[in-house]
Amino acid sequence: MKHLISIIVPVYNSEDYILECITSILHQTYWKIEVIAVNDGSNDMSGVILDELAKIDDRLKVSHTANNGVSSARNLALTKASGDYLMFVDSDDWIAENMIEDIVDILNEFPEVDLLRLVSKPAYVRNEQRKLTGNYTILSYDKTSYLNSDRIGGYMHSLFVRRSIVSDNNITFSEDMKLMEDQEFSMKCVLSCKSIIYYDKPHYFYYQSPGQSSRDTNNSIDILKCRGRVYRYARISSSTEHKEIVQEQALTKFRDFIRAARYDETLSFGRFLRISSLYLRVISANYLKLRIKDFLLIGYTFGNKFFKGKV
Repeated sequence: MKHLISIIVPVYNSEDYILECITSILHQTYWKIEVIAVNDGSNDMSGVILDELAKIDDRLKVSHTANNGVSSARNLALTKASGDYLMFVDSDDWIAENMIEDIVDILNEFPEVDLLRLVSKPAYVRNEQRKLTGNYTILSYDKTSYLNSDRIGGYMHSLFVRRSIVSDNNITFSEDMKLMEDQEFSMKCVLSCKSIIYYDKPHYFYYQSPGQSSRDTNNSIDILKCRGRVYRYARISSSTEHKEIVQEQALTKFRDFIRAARYDETLSFGRFLRISSLYLRVISANYLKLRIKDFLLIGYTFGNKFFKGKV
């Protein structure tokens, strides 16, 4: 079956990379695609390059907006997508030419699948094309087993999802978060799916300088906010079993942050109070229910910081 695949590309000041990014998509061996690029107020030549490429290939649809951030750009693209499935590519990354063909082959083999979780790889040379040889893993999950697995992930370029899952459940990107908005979106999609596949063939490449850390996720408030919002979504849309899994995952993150604060010698008592107050606001806003052990952990850490501050 020939599925139409919508590929969403948010673009901001990517004039050095956008040509190879879009070219790698348009040169796919699977041709039935639409590429929705949103120029998010770039002040370089990104918008011009996109418009020129769109003149050459009408499968590329370009929108220009003010600079409202990547989540706003993705949300706009979602309203314009018409494909059977959605995938996402960052404007400074590129994909192997057979990526979509390989995925569609899986969709035809497993027509009931709602979501695929994919694998990406760092590349240390721009536009590197690796030979993808060998055997790769295809694992099928139901929702419960996937939520309990270690493969949930969060990066948008690892997500391939049936578009009706997103549109029918009004799933959008939170525009008030600097981090973790992608994981929030992904986990809400998972909660709305029945059948999920993990596929570990690395078709997607992102450039990484030697010694460079790939992504900065050191923002505990946004991490907890992500998990809390996913739980709030689960309260409305999911079974009791799935709500409990998601809530425990959120509370585990909260406990990790409190324990880290306890052992952080540079964290003063006053700063711990401010941070823990923010944590508790997020907990309350998203209807998470702390356990007795959580209050004991907070109290122990509170006392530990207080008495150390008195020494």
